[in-house]
Amino acid sequence: MRQDGEQVITPFNLNDEEEEGHFDENGNFIFDKKNKDEIRDSWLDSIDMQKLPTEAPTLKEKKEATPDPLSKLSVTDILEQIVAILKPTETITKALRRLGGSQLSASQRLKLKKRGEKLPDSKVDKEQLEKLTSLSDWLLYKGRDGVYQ
Repeated sequence: MRQDGEQVITPFNLNDEEEEGHFDENGNFIFDKKNKDEIRDSWLDSIDMQKLPTEAPTLKEKKEATPDPLSKLSVTDILEQIVAILKPTETITKALRRLGGSQLSASQRLKLKKRGEKLPDSKVDKEQLEKLTSLSDWLLYKGRDGVYQ
């Protein structure tokens, strides 16, 4: 036997285990309760079962509670808003990269840093970035799989 703090750790002994419970047909060990008061859980005892809700809210109820402002717009309206953010011949992916700031890849930024050169200032348009992200995410959610191409 070993002791880990206040816990005593004993090696597995099948005879001892069979005294405390039994194994079912699937090989799972099930404790046999000899006395209901023998094992107490103070946290469980502190919960008032009368105050617990009878059912958890469904996903549909949660969605109805917090309406999405984009859900009222048609696909055409969403696409028009996306086009207003994009530059000519720009894809959503490129626009996200442009709005997100740095035009340099991670390896390019590392090379500049090693050479001691200053990184170019990046302008982040957070509002436009979040708007484009939410609009494209909405399209993706509605089944438009090629949104980011």
